[in-house]
Amino acid sequence: MQKYVEIEVKGKTLRGFIHEPENGWNKLVAMFHGFTGHKNENAYMFRTLSRELEKRGVASVRFDFSGSGDSDGEFSEMTYFTELEEAVDIMKWAKTLKEDIELIGLGFSLGGAVLAQASLRVKELLKQIILISPAGSIKNSFRNLCEKKPKVGEDFVDMGGYLMSTAVLSTIQDFDLYQNLENFDKPVFIIHGEADQAVPVEYGKRYSEIYPKADMVIIPEAPHGYSTIEMREELYEHIIRNILREEGDQ
Repeated sequence: MQKYVEIEVKGKTLRGFIHEPENGWNKLVAMFHGFTGHKNENAYMFRTLSRELEKRGVASVRFDFSGSGDSDGEFSEMTYFTELEEAVDIMKWAKTLKEDIELIGLGFSLGGAVLAQASLRVKELLKQIILISPAGSIKNSFRNLCEKKPKVGEDFVDMGGYLMSTAVLSTIQDFDLYQNLENFDKPVFIIHGEADQAVPVEYGKRYSEIYPKADMVIIPEAPHGYSTIEMREELYEHIIRNILREEGDQ
């Protein structure tokens, strides 16, 4: 059963959906979308995954970060750290939905990099995390955008119709996305596309080398968006199998 949900974080309402299996559940996956993404994700990745999980007795929740999708705020206000704070609050909220929830974090692209750091702040709430094509060098990506896209005043650029603040770069300038990840001692499952040009597979490999309890799967020939039905099905299969195995259901 799919239901509309909303929470408030720092004065902004975040809007999303929760999928709850009708026969009850104790496993819940909190999903975090990528840069310019939303709660459905590209080609309905998150919506489809939520439905597949629901069929197998696993609940899920997927919100738009502020400034994206249907949530409050403007895209020009987002930074890595606004999403980090929101991810932390979403997971805290999710853990309160019922007793004995086994909470799993799942993040795609920038959402994966956000989840990686957010999970350090709420480690005690989590059973495991899943990183799909996690971003690893967003400073370079944001720098290229800020330098190459048309300027809008002093503090913004026109990123293909998205008004993006240069603060996305200045606020992340001295921050290492990989810092302290070795302190996360819960299971981590990493999936990456072999042909990913937006976030090369080497970034996923680095995550897998840092985490003490990491497993990694590389999907052959897959680009960043896993842009064929066959690749999507393989992606979902890996995620579902991992979740059910970690939960002892297989």
